Amino acid sequence: MPPERRPKLHFGGVGLINDEAWRNVERAEVIWVVEGITSMLAVQSALPKSIAEKHVVFTTGGSSHYPREELAHVFTGKRVILVMDNDTRAE
Repeated sequence: MPPERRPKLHFGGVGLINDEAWRNVERAEVIWVVEGITSMLAVQSALPKSIAEKHVVFTTGGSSHYPREELAHVFTGKRVILVMDNDTRAE
């Protein structure tokens, strides 16, 4: 699907979500991967402007799925920071 036809928050199926991050990922030095959309927005807004151009923040959409293998190249040569929720399961 051409970029202009893609949904605004989502790239394909299970994987990495954030249209802004996809636009800037090639020039980024650091990739943050967080669990949910609220975490993505919080981290993205907390990054100081002085480093924000070099950082992108993706979410897995609140899922426990790993990014698809065909997206692995996105992480090559980047520093990757994983920030997952500390959820507890109800028994």
